[in-house]
Amino acid sequence: MAKLWDNIKAQIRYLAALDPVDGQKIEEWGKLLAGQLYARRDKFDLRQVLAETGIREPWERRAIEAAYGLLIERVWKDQKVTAGERSALDWSARMLNLRPDDAARLELQTGLQVFGKCLADAMDGGEIAPEDKIRLSIIAGDLNASVPLLMGQFFASQGGAFLRGMFVNFAENHQFNDAALGKVLDAVGFLGLGKNAFLSAIRLQAMQTAEEYLASAKADENLSPEEEKTILWMLDNFGFDAEHRKYFEDEIVDMKSLMAVRDGKLPTISARDVELDSGELAHYQGPASYIDAKRKKTGEGNAKRGRLTITDSRIIFASVDGSHQLKHSKVLEIQSDHSNAFKVMASGRGGGIYVLDRVPRMAAAIYTFAVRRVKRTAHEKYEGLPSRHISRDVRQRVFQRYGGRCAECGASQYLEHDHIIPVEKGGSNSDQNVQLLCRKCNLKKRNLI
Repeated sequence: MAKLWDNIKAQIRYLAALDPVDGQKIEEWGKLLAGQLYARRDKFDLRQVLAETGIREPWERRAIEAAYGLLIERVWKDQKVTAGERSALDWSARMLNLRPDDAARLELQTGLQVFGKCLADAMDGGEIAPEDKIRLSIIAGDLNASVPLLMGQFFASQGGAFLRGMFVNFAENHQFNDAALGKVLDAVGFLGLGKNAFLSAIRLQAMQTAEEYLASAKADENLSPEEEKTILWMLDNFGFDAEHRKYFEDEIVDMKSLMAVRDGKLPTISARDVELDSGELAHYQGPASYIDAKRKKTGEGNAKRGRLTITDSRIIFASVDGSHQLKHSKVLEIQSDHSNAFKVMASGRGGGIYVLDRVPRMAAAIYTFAVRRVKRTAHEKYEGLPSRHISRDVRQRVFQRYGGRCAECGASQYLEHDHIIPVEKGGSNSDQNVQLLCRKCNLKKRNLI
């Protein structure tokens, strides 16, 4: 189980106030001052040490604060401050010529980090136990503050990151159920925050998680009942707006329709302007372009615009530039790289590339199964191409690598896992050959053999 604090830190974006080189100098000087303080103890003379080390304005004050910060971190390492440690800190502040309010400010900054880590450890399981509340109270007492006051200060600076980290931890453990969410919301309530504040803070992460589940299902070409249930549960519980909710619901419908086609449940439609034979059923019709494979080799393969109809026995391409039909029995092979086109190799006229304007994957699936049915291979696994299956581990790593966004345009919806080098051209299913593309960018990237 990933630690909640690690996820919270990953959500925090630290903005360096100093040039990286200056920041490194300050850190080194701070270590030097802290070391000299404990080496010389009562013989420590701040002005003398500053002169010996060559620390000058405007760096003096920052170096002194860095030294005191290191001492505070050592004291707070075990998440508590003893009377002896308190006395040592007060002595250190005096020796470093720190004003009481500056010393208190620096200690509060470190104490808030300790408080946040303790809070994260307490909530790693999704709820805060009574003993954890006692630990939080002890830390607050050591900082001369109350738990509510510290929570207010901590969440004022890092509240959004904390809540997003909570959600990431929640998602990594696949705790998508009412009971688990109830524990998280109870914990959020203990922090003095309401459900709406939590949902507002984690909305982006929730949508990315739902998109990851959806992209994974597309790569598998299978939406399991558990995946569908999880996505719908997130839609119901994480406050998705109407537009995003419709997007996910439509994608689920498309996925289930595609799965039904692959199981042999082909849709039956009323085809327009096509004369069907007696008993012939139409399964698909839509605008398309056709490129004759033979003419393409000679440089004459300009695309013809028209309309493609797929029936249970043939495809019919109607165009003002020339129409044709191709019986399923004449098809030798169908190649599809999951873009917006498929390539047909056939004995006779009609072989070539068909580029579709809408639901291309559905059309390719309908055509593939209709051909297999005519050729009496529908009960067998289709072996036209090498395996395109991308393992779940690879899909998750790729999704994280691209941050849940399209590698080309940065879109965060309609995401698909794409083979950089198509499988048909020897591409593998490894991390290095898989990228995340939105549907629009994937459709632009056509690499048919």
